[in-house]
Amino acid sequence: MRRLRQIWYALVYVVWLAWQVPLQTLRLGRDVFSPGLSVSPSIVEFPLRARTTFEAAAMESSITITPGTLTLGIVDASEGRPKSLFVHFLYAHTHEAAVAELEDMESRLLRATRGCATSALEPWQPPSALGPPDVAEEGQSSGDPASDGDSTRERGAQ
Repeated sequence: MRRLRQIWYALVYVVWLAWQVPLQTLRLGRDVFSPGLSVSPSIVEFPLRARTTFEAAAMESSITITPGTLTLGIVDASEGRPKSLFVHFLYAHTHEAAVAELEDMESRLLRATRGCATSALEPWQPPSALGPPDVAEEGQSSGDPASDGDSTRERGAQ
């Protein structure tokens, strides 16, 4: 049943994306051929909820295929931060609206790749929350004599 739901969400996503391409093309064409431009270009950093390389690549491709948006770069996940995309918007009248568009696209994509409802899509969690703690975090010697001496003095004073 889950597989059938995933196929349904994937089909819905492809149809939605196929509709967005001509819709945004018409918007861009209307703006180009009318007097004055109503563009409001902006670059937005968008943190991804994508867990796999496929999900991230599909999101990047979906953004780039849509007229008026372009993925400029990717920042890999680091300690405490998810993988992020830098996206150029031609029609980003507000930062919040641009991020909301990307969140909508990502939710639709993740439903298609994971086959679950939007409410089941959990936010990104840093890898440190999933793995074992570092040796230095467990209070072992850091190799710095100054810090080791301070901790020895503190223990002696107690």
